[in-house]
Amino acid sequence: MVSTTTHAQRVDSVRRNWAELRSLLVACSPANTQARLTLRMHDRDGEYVSDSVLTWSDLIEMRTTRHIPGYRDALAQAAPQA
Repeated sequence: MVSTTTHAQRVDSVRRNWAELRSLLVACSPANTQARLTLRMHDRDGEYVSDSVLTWSDLIEMRTTRHIPGYRDALAQAAPQA
């Protein structure tokens, strides 16, 4: 992907994927969005940190409001200087 897209296109791709993920949550049934799942958290080095229990709705909400926007912002700030 990096070799075939511009930096701006990659930032836009993250934004579009974020919007698609949010739309999937809206399309899910309430029973599905409230299904509980266990997350096993690891740090950047792959070391185990903790387990937690969330619903699919909570997980998607966390990813779309905190994680993905943070990745998008970091990617945008890493733009190559011309």
